[in-house]
Amino acid sequence: MRIALLLLLTASSLRADSLSALRDSLRLAGDDPVNAVIDFSFAETNGDEKKPNTVEGRACATVSLGAAGLNVAWSPEQLDAAVREQREGAGKAHHPEPTRQAMSRLGATQIYDYIDASGGLLQRLETATLQGEKEDSWQGQPARLLTFRIDPPLSAEDRKMIKQIEASAKVWIAPDGTPLAAESALRLKGRAMVVISFEHSEAEQFTFARAGDRLVITSHQRETADNGGGQHQKSKTTATLQLAGLPLAAK
Repeated sequence: MRIALLLLLTASSLRADSLSALRDSLRLAGDDPVNAVIDFSFAETNGDEKKPNTVEGRACATVSLGAAGLNVAWSPEQLDAAVREQREGAGKAHHPEPTRQAMSRLGATQIYDYIDASGGLLQRLETATLQGEKEDSWQGQPARLLTFRIDPPLSAEDRKMIKQIEASAKVWIAPDGTPLAAESALRLKGRAMVVISFEHSEAEQFTFARAGDRLVITSHQRETADNGGGQHQKSKTTATLQLAGLPLAAK
């Protein structure tokens, strides 16, 4: 009995130490400048099953973050495409604007979250409960895999409509606690206006790298699916970030 209790306490201590190491690795000054190129694409399908509508777009931004703030540059070719899409769509309903949509989705706040990611990850951990950990590897590197239950914050209105919700996450960390990669999943079901049932799911994948005293997201993929009221919508966004001096993250 004493041995079993000792083993249980030891395992709990190891989990706490790994989580503390992860949190400590995210407390970064974030003062070093970062220069990168972000390649972003999206694909979205919506409508009913008989007449689905699909839109796809892509944008590429050259970004820098430093003492002067965040700078985002779009190529002349992309700007020309965005202006042309706006001109061709004038007065037309549902005219496709793939370049403009991609540039809009890859906005300043999204870019900042990619190139200074430690604060966002720390915030996500605030709603996470560690469920377990084990020795693992990531792309040939020794790692520890932490698994979490996520409790997303819900408004009072959300709680009235959402009847079932499940959320979880996995984080691979290096021996010093630095995050290497992460995955998250969310599924929920609910009912709106009493008679309309709906379902929503999303899955995300991340890879990380250190750039001086900043944590950056080198790749991010997000997939969502929504069903309700006879309508269906699916979306997928993919971003890869190439830091100055580092190879492009694998897609």
